[in-house]
Amino acid sequence: MELKIVNGKIVTAEKIFFAEIGIDKGKIIAVAPKIGHEAKTVIDASGMLILPGIIDAHVHFQLPVSGILTADDFESGTKAAACGGVTAVIDFAVQEKGRSLKEAIAARRAEADGNVAIDYSLHAV
Repeated sequence: MELKIVNGKIVTAEKIFFAEIGIDKGKIIAVAPKIGHEAKTVIDASGMLILPGIIDAHVHFQLPVSGILTADDFESGTKAAACGGVTAVIDFAVQEKGRSLKEAIAARRAEADGNVAIDYSLHAV
């Protein structure tokens, strides 16, 4: 196991409880009162809440609006989101006159790919 988080209070939609979390290869593999396996890294979350990741379904990264560009680009916006516990964002792919939806999405992906710190998705406009 690569990582074990201990002594934290886990918050889910159903309940709040104390447990350990085991993570390997970037995936949660165990949640139990005590995980017997050793881990390469142990994080002591005493006094902390462990929350599920948040999805922000409405962001505007480097989006032209009324002749201006929104303040955050994909890099700064997703880094700020990650610092706040957001694990995924959904941004806009605006279809311009004369372009297809597929072209609009491809253009936004070209702006985002390689510049994001978390998962992202796009919805067409």
